[in-house]
Amino acid sequence: MNEEVKKFQPIGKYSYPNWPARKYAQRFYSTMMGILKKDDDQSFIADDKLNKTDQDMISEIVTLPSYGGLMEELNHSIDDWLTTQGVSSKLVILPPGDDNFIEAWAQEHKCHIFTAPRREDLISASFDFEVVLPDNYELIVIPRLERWFLRHHNGLNAVQALLKAIQKSDVKCLIGCNSWAHQFLQKALNSQFILPDGIMFQSFDADRLKSWFTSMVSHSDKKGITFKSTKSGKNVLSQDKNDEFEDNFLKELSAESLGIPWIAWELWKEALNSESEDAQKSEGEKETTLWLTALDEFTLPNTDDQGALLTLHALLIHTELTIEELNSVLPNIEHTNVSYLLLNTGFVVQKENKALTCNIASYPSIRRALNSSGFPMDKL
Repeated sequence: MNEEVKKFQPIGKYSYPNWPARKYAQRFYSTMMGILKKDDDQSFIADDKLNKTDQDMISEIVTLPSYGGLMEELNHSIDDWLTTQGVSSKLVILPPGDDNFIEAWAQEHKCHIFTAPRREDLISASFDFEVVLPDNYELIVIPRLERWFLRHHNGLNAVQALLKAIQKSDVKCLIGCNSWAHQFLQKALNSQFILPDGIMFQSFDADRLKSWFTSMVSHSDKKGITFKSTKSGKNVLSQDKNDEFEDNFLKELSAESLGIPWIAWELWKEALNSESEDAQKSEGEKETTLWLTALDEFTLPNTDDQGALLTLHALLIHTELTIEELNSVLPNIEHTNVSYLLLNTGFVVQKENKALTCNIASYPSIRRALNSSGFPMDKL
């Protein structure tokens, strides 16, 4: 039976998946006691019987469908806008880690992509930021609004010019923006008076994650794969006659990932293990079993967290920054030591272009830390 295609919904309507009751109580107690504690229940399979699943094996076993069906959902969500006269711009808000979703959509539909200036030009006093959107296209796509500014006293000129151009243009414009940059621009430039209300995909609960992961396996050349919990020994994708999951792993995964599919995928990969050679089944058995361990939770280093939190907050707003760019948006902090600390503890990763970005798998922990410390938060 085909599932109904879900539509993107207005910002503010996002429903974060709930933790299973027992796990929620455990996490609440651990937080109140200032500790992180895994379940004491005996595991179905011992850790010494497992090997960490490497990336090559994951690629062999599962084929990652493009964005978990979000392309189709975006099409379904903007069809009326594309074919109706009137509102010329549509704003799509996305949480961190989307890996160029809007740009991929534009390329698939052969749309004109309006690229941002180079980062090094954003704070140049001599750079001309007059922006004119071309009028010879039916649709213009601006994939990443966050690439148009730096949080610097000279760093908002380009995005201001762009917003004015969008306001004047009659050409339809699809704009992508990360959720943290969106909140910043609303506070810094009152962008909500120029841009329309944003839309955002619906959260991936346990049922949506099951459909996604099942689709991955069904498209794979390798058949007979089962994903089991190391805690219960049960298939994490199995449901009983009442459609209740036999194991809570997917419910915990959806809650920890905040319902964001690419974060769920990273956490899923982190939890995947295969059986060591001495624990594997007989050669004649066709089923391949991969074991999913309890989800790890990142904890900020036990140090003066303010510098780390300010750095992480800046990275979320801008998606990625070099050390030099960090120095320009946070001029009162020495970033070299903080950045190395965040790199060493896994909160930040360095890309091939040397820019720093938040580790997707650590994002839920980063968001909790920022929220508990009173930082301005994003809105989905």
